[in-house]
Amino acid sequence: MAFGVNGDKGRSPVLTRVEAPSPEMVRLADYIYEMIRARQALPKKPKPTDDVRFRASLLAFTDAIATIALMPIPPHDGVYIAFGNGAYTGSEISAVHLREIRNSLDGLGLIVCGGWLNLASDKSKNHATRIRFTSEFRSLVEKYGLTLPDLHPPTEPVMLNEPTDTAGECPPEVEASRDILNAYNLFIRDFDLTLPPQQWRELQRRVIEADKTGKADKLHSGYDHRRIYLTRIFTENWERGGRLYGPFYQGIPNDIREKLLIDGEPTVELDYSRLHPRMLFNEEGLELDRDPYAVPGFDVPKDAAKETFNRLLNSRRKIAYRPKEDSRWFDGKNAFNAYRDAMVSHLHPIAHLFQSDHGARLQKRDSGLAINILRRCMMSGIPIYPVHDSFIVPREKEESVKLVMQEEYRIMFGFDCDVSS
Repeated sequence: MAFGVNGDKGRSPVLTRVEAPSPEMVRLADYIYEMIRARQALPKKPKPTDDVRFRASLLAFTDAIATIALMPIPPHDGVYIAFGNGAYTGSEISAVHLREIRNSLDGLGLIVCGGWLNLASDKSKNHATRIRFTSEFRSLVEKYGLTLPDLHPPTEPVMLNEPTDTAGECPPEVEASRDILNAYNLFIRDFDLTLPPQQWRELQRRVIEADKTGKADKLHSGYDHRRIYLTRIFTENWERGGRLYGPFYQGIPNDIREKLLIDGEPTVELDYSRLHPRMLFNEEGLELDRDPYAVPGFDVPKDAAKETFNRLLNSRRKIAYRPKEDSRWFDGKNAFNAYRDAMVSHLHPIAHLFQSDHGARLQKRDSGLAINILRRCMMSGIPIYPVHDSFIVPREKEESVKLVMQEEYRIMFGFDCDVSS
């Protein structure tokens, strides 16, 4: 689908021709075509060539709106569509017709227009307008029996965002992961990852009620259950990042995610215990001999400890008190600074790695570990769904995958590790 859902940077707001639309989609577009033409009351019949472009534009527009209407939880901001003439130069899609269609559907009560997204990267395309569907449009989608088509795996499963001038060529070990991810994205299509209806309803309830201002899902970009494919994403250079992104399940809360089913059977999520602290100690040739989140003399929630640790690891400078975020756990700047310094002291064997952007580099190693685990599980025919450094697998395969995780960690770091569920 060539449309832009808010928050999904991988999609463009510039519509393209719909290839091989389903019969249901064609019938819905034809019905909307008749509604629009009746509303326009044109003085004469459109030229055939012009009508072909109008129909192509309408099909692309209808496809974009119908897709979000069919999602289990549609994106709050709807879909952003470009209407500037410069966006469709040389295309079968017509910006003029798209604007006619937008205005007609708005007048018919099938969509609601509001807000826009500036396309700063290409001023010739002007800006994209936010389009939301109405309950009347959803009723049409249901009446005509539309279903979401299958998504295709990404053509490029390894990406480098915002590359620097010194990024260089893709290293051989990263190049090798491209083949593994291509194989995985084909392999995983043979399995059915589902969430029971009551969990979808609970997730939707949380999205709606998350913000008491009524703007609960202002950052919510929709849950599309078809999105199961992986892309490995680096930032700036081939040593920073590399984690696996893309699937819908990665953004679902833990207590809902644990209800996922693989081919109708229960799942379990296996997680490396204290992975990054352990990796750092092991890289220094040391066993992790302490609880990294239990700082002597302080009684703070584990979430506060983990967040402080991650900030120390990922920051490029000394971390400071943030009133809005840190006031949940710390009584002002002095209390936070005392805790921060005590954590650095508590973890003195790895303290030289803090506040030096080491976290992004550590992600390359944990993503390499994840890819090795995927490869092993594929070889054994085990469906596996990564959430960065944890893995959703069939409950009946729990012990087999746990052994693979422990073995691959030992191969990479030379130390044993803990895996929990």
